[in-house]
Amino acid sequence: MKFDANKNKVFLIALGVLLALTLAAVIMWRRAASGAHEAASEIAAARDEYETLVRKYRGAPTKDLVAQYTAKLQTIKKQAAAMGTAVPETPLPSYTPASFKDELRTLRDAYQAQSQASGILIPEDIGFGPYIGTEMPKQSEMPRLTSQLTIVRDVLDILFSNKAISVTTIDRNPQGVAAEENLEDFDDDGTFSSGGPAARLGKTADESALKAKAIYDAVPVMFQFRIKPAQLYPILAAIRNSGHFYRIARVKTVLDVQAMGEIKDPADVTEELAVDIVVEHIILRTQALAEATK
Repeated sequence: MKFDANKNKVFLIALGVLLALTLAAVIMWRRAASGAHEAASEIAAARDEYETLVRKYRGAPTKDLVAQYTAKLQTIKKQAAAMGTAVPETPLPSYTPASFKDELRTLRDAYQAQSQASGILIPEDIGFGPYIGTEMPKQSEMPRLTSQLTIVRDVLDILFSNKAISVTTIDRNPQGVAAEENLEDFDDDGTFSSGGPAARLGKTADESALKAKAIYDAVPVMFQFRIKPAQLYPILAAIRNSGHFYRIARVKTVLDVQAMGEIKDPADVTEELAVDIVVEHIILRTQALAEATK
């Protein structure tokens, strides 16, 4: 029997409408199921986080526990306020891009002369290769470069005074530190930023919030040098006692034992310590510190 489409037009239309409604229902069901799955996952994650907190603090938060942590928070605020007044910080010099280059070349020449006189080898460009040449720094880079130059000057003075054997590397952008992102901590006028739009602070909203709450900026410089083992602690103490707020962010040492000819006496054995150290200049954000200690 031949199917007549014209005679069954109403049936075909009804069938098409039914199929369309069925398809729409399936799509809506899948969306609802996906939303329910995501909601269930969020609930499970929140439950897991709550249970972790309960296990960590041995029970649900109580009034006594809240009071204890409120007291701890007040103690931390007092410590943060004390840090803001107790940290010695000699004011940094102020440079224009041109005067910075002049100062840098003057220091480079002075340290190279001192290197030749003492026999302590140091990097020829003292870590500022591009700016020793023709490259001119930007005004927005001046706060960071000034901090780095201050670190280099202080640490080289300490290494020379402690008669280091050699300085092999001065790296202003040590591995793991993104200089371009750190530059976002400075305003266009060359001052450290203590807030601002989220887009300038971080790539995500959470990162922006964390950076906005940070009470300090850290400017790092990495040094690699060789010394006698007994010189390490005096060098670290001298860095600590500098007129700026310095933090030793990383210290790695390798003892190199060298024997001269046939060993008949302890004097025939020499020891050198290869040191990899990252020194950070910590600059307090006065506004963020004030807000944190309210």
